[in-house]
Amino acid sequence: MLRRTFQIQALLVCLTLMSCSHGQYANQTSSAFSIVVVGSVQDDSISAIEDSLTRHIPRVSAYLGIAQMPHYVVKVWEDPAKFRSVFENEGGRGGVSQGYVNVNRRKREVRVLDHLGVESVAVHEATHLAISQLNPTIAASAFWLWESAALYLDGSEPPDTKQITCITPNQTPSLTELSTPPSVTKVYRIGYLIAQYIVEKWGQATLIDLIKNNGDIKTSLGVSREQFEQSMHSYFLDSYEFGDQSGRMSRSEINKQFSGNTLTSRENGRSAFLASDGRLYFGRRGETPIEGRWTATDSNEVCLKLGVGEPRCSSWYQASDSIFLLDSSADCVLQSWALTKGDSEKLRN
Repeated sequence: MLRRTFQIQALLVCLTLMSCSHGQYANQTSSAFSIVVVGSVQDDSISAIEDSLTRHIPRVSAYLGIAQMPHYVVKVWEDPAKFRSVFENEGGRGGVSQGYVNVNRRKREVRVLDHLGVESVAVHEATHLAISQLNPTIAASAFWLWESAALYLDGSEPPDTKQITCITPNQTPSLTELSTPPSVTKVYRIGYLIAQYIVEKWGQATLIDLIKNNGDIKTSLGVSREQFEQSMHSYFLDSYEFGDQSGRMSRSEINKQFSGNTLTSRENGRSAFLASDGRLYFGRRGETPIEGRWTATDSNEVCLKLGVGEPRCSSWYQASDSIFLLDSSADCVLQSWALTKGDSEKLRN
């Protein structure tokens, strides 16, 4: 999903039961890839990755018209901190990533963190490798298309548009937004819909041609970039129902509810302990937490700063006594979080 080679990063998350020793696993069903583990990675994870790649990547390659995928390596890390360190040492930014690809003249690697669902991340990253066979510069030239095509082809389910908040009668993220930090993360929410729109209106061959042409809309689609964005906006509004928010919390309500308590994402299980002194601990039980700062602003938003990254601010809505909804303009989706009193996840070991 993210790659240091193309200087574009974004964000994206472990379970440890049965383990296998550090080493390389020869793929038994296809010569297209091999798996290397770093640490004690679950045997079940290795099997799931092998099965998913063998099932999906030939389908992706056939769709893109690739005769044969060159051999690639899938590296799987057990330890989140070590995985994050490698990611950051190679120029990765934007928080903790579940996976990314490393492609240059000497290597073609998918790199993933072992966790529940790691096989889906591996397929997504391997789909990027397939796309790079058509055009190795597409991520740098049109990141919105790099991600949209991968989300559409990797076997993911279409997003629940009722949870998407950045598409309204008056707005849809521009292609520039979808390729520029920090709003680049919106593409992970709506990229599937963009690729689907292209295929439904212009066809599969046009999506492939667009990838080869570095996202040059005028050349591939015969319309201007502005016309494309306007037409896409109309298609979205005519085809889907999008999220609606009400009951936005005020700064005083935010401080009263959140200060000294823990919010846990119902989407991915990660927790944020918002200490009363403004410190923030973000992670999952068993992981080394990321430390940062949090504050409620005069504009009634919660701003979180993790590591050296820029603060990210979000509006919050109260759904019930213990459930709160986060509307992040950067993420483009209404997320559900459960509130518990105190440092319930014991993030500060």
